[in-house]
Amino acid sequence: MGDVWEIGIVAPVAKERTGYPTQKPEALLTRWLEACTNPGDLVLDAFMGSGTTLVAAAKLGRRAVGIDFGSESHKITRERLKALGVSYRERKVDAALASTRPAVERSQRAAI
Repeated sequence: MGDVWEIGIVAPVAKERTGYPTQKPEALLTRWLEACTNPGDLVLDAFMGSGTTLVAAAKLGRRAVGIDFGSESHKITRERLKALGVSYRERKVDAALASTRPAVERSQRAAI
């Protein structure tokens, strides 16, 4: 293994494509999780987006928690995990518990 990982982008016609604007390639997250975690470990993705980290973690036998403000993010992640047969729980987090910054005045949601 060298210093550079040669992993392509998510092609417009790729099977894994969700339409989420900042989606990362599953191969990238899989490689990162294999290098940095062990089966059974808990992985946190604080900017869940399209759920690629949660999908890769599930496929590798890792537990995962994802956090994102966007309802579209939760919808896409829920669909991706359901397709794998992985349960998805969603919890709203009170903004007062999440942060005192004004930008976090609306509720945050966490996928577990």
